[in-house]
Amino acid sequence: TLNQRVFVGGNVSITGSETVSGNVSITGSETVGGNLSVTGNESIGGNVTINGTLTTVGDTTLDNRLNVLQDTTLNQRLFVGGNVSITGSETVGGNLSVTGNESIGGNVTISGSETVGGNLSVTGNESIGGNATISGTLTTVGDTTLDNRLNVLQDTTLNQRLFVGGNVSITGSETV
Repeated sequence: TLNQRVFVGGNVSITGSETVSGNVSITGSETVGGNLSVTGNESIGGNVTINGTLTTVGDTTLDNRLNVLQDTTLNQRLFVGGNVSITGSETVGGNLSVTGNESIGGNVTISGSETVGGNLSVTGNESIGGNATISGTLTTVGDTTLDNRLNVLQDTTLNQRLFVGGNVSITGSETV
């Protein structure tokens, strides 16, 4: 039993257990050759380097940024309480469900089918490189320009005047 300070100028080996009732301050490096078990809170004022795997059994709370420099795998769901910013490409291997608004500032390329369950509103130009099939009514509010033929396979009703800038050819009967 020592009731005062102890200064050791060389190595210390303890072959049994060590119990410290007060605080421990280490000003140099510390190496633990076996397992380290902490039953209370741990506070580290500097950086921590882990050369192996870090496993946490309970919840983990980070009070600042988490920077991950390599690939990350999440085996369950990810909940984000704020905004998400992605500076590179995004790949979704399954379904993507957006319950709120979606705003895309760049180009969108869809290689498969797209289904819109509600209204589709386009405020800029729209270019369709293939066929467009509309199973309901097509309503255009402003002028509509067709740069090729318009083939109408059923009856057509015009509620106002019709202006034709070129020749008119009618292959069937005409009623005026």
